[in-house]
Amino acid sequence: MPNPQTAGHSYRPVDLAREHGISTQAVRNYERDGVIPAARRSPTGYRAYTELHAAALRAYLALIPAYGYAVGAEIMRAANRGDVDAALRAVDHGHAQLLRDRETLDR
Repeated sequence: MPNPQTAGHSYRPVDLAREHGISTQAVRNYERDGVIPAARRSPTGYRAYTELHAAALRAYLALIPAYGYAVGAEIMRAANRGDVDAALRAVDHGHAQLLRDRETLDR
C-alpha cells in the first residue's frame, strides 16, 4: 500500500492556496500550527505537499464555519496525530458550545 504522505502528485504552497483563495503564508502557517501535516522538503528546502495535505486543508476549511478556527484546529491537530479520541472530544465540546450558544440566543 503506498504511503499517502509521499505517493501521488506534489503540490506547492501556492497550489493549495489558490484552490481555496487563501495566501501561501496561510498554508505555511497551518502547517506550522499542525493543522495540516508537516510537508516533505526538497533538498533545496522547498515544501512538497501531497493529496494528504490537500485533503487536510479542505477538511480544516470545512470545519471553520461549523466550529470556528480554534476548535477546527484542535480537531485537525488531533486527527493529524492519529488521536481519534481527542478529535472526537473536540467535536463533542464544539457541539456543546453550539448548544449553549443557541440556548443563550433563545433566552
